[in-house]
Amino acid sequence: MKTTIIFFGLLFGIVFGSSAQDALSSVGGDGTGTGGSEAFAVGLVVFTEVTGPGGSASQGIEHANEIFPVSVQETEYVLTLNVFPNPTTNQLLMQVLQADSFNLQYELSDAQGKRLLDGNTTSSQTVLNTSALPVGVYFLNIFKNNQSIRTFKIIKN
Repeated sequence: MKTTIIFFGLLFGIVFGSSAQDALSSVGGDGTGTGGSEAFAVGLVVFTEVTGPGGSASQGIEHANEIFPVSVQETEYVLTLNVFPNPTTNQLLMQVLQADSFNLQYELSDAQGKRLLDGNTTSSQTVLNTSALPVGVYFLNIFKNNQSIRTFKIIKN
């Protein structure tokens, strides 16, 4: 009987007397690696904030990383343009079907974004020589007044 009271007394003291973490969390775990170990918890209810002259630090709270656009510039330009043949082999033809769209800029780039061809359209048809390009996928970007208005995916056989 005396040992039972001592056992429960020690158990009570260990459970309620020690505190390794001051948080009630919904889920958590431990992570270990070659650089050390880390305990983590998700859904913390209790947190601590330390403030000083150089700033503040919050322990036990997860700050969301939110990114908001500062401004959005919408294009109201309607372009009627045909690019053919696609897939292509030796040349690519751009055909502009609107008279006010003859002054466009174009840029042909590879899948890594490297610019391979660029220029201006001055008439209703512009021919791009693709014979020197290796087989692959390319992107033809069309610009009006240095603003991107359309991108075509071009396949070179």
